[in-house]
Amino acid sequence: TKEGDQGVTRILFEKSLNGSPDLFVAVFTMEPHQVHPRHSHPNVGEMYFVVEGLCTISLGDEERQCAAGTAVYIPAGVNHGVVTADEGCSVMVAFPQGDWDKVEKVWA
Repeated sequence: TKEGDQGVTRILFEKSLNGSPDLFVAVFTMEPHQVHPRHSHPNVGEMYFVVEGLCTISLGDEERQCAAGTAVYIPAGVNHGVVTADEGCSVMVAFPQGDWDKVEKVWA
């Protein structure tokens, strides 16, 4: 983690939790006015699905306000992050790697 990284993660699928060797799925919940700083995963792509609430997702040079029902694909190596304003959000996160320790993370 990084100082200033806010929110709470609830892991649903992971190798160490339930034996999933090739899939990591979690729900990341952020309260209003929280930040998940820009970062990248050089070795794997990632999927975000906004389950509830509203947030701004940055992806590369773009920023978009995303509401419940929005899905975002993040290619390996692309900087991305999440910020909330007056409303919090819950975002489902998925990686094609079940071992969290093998997901590389580089803070921007």
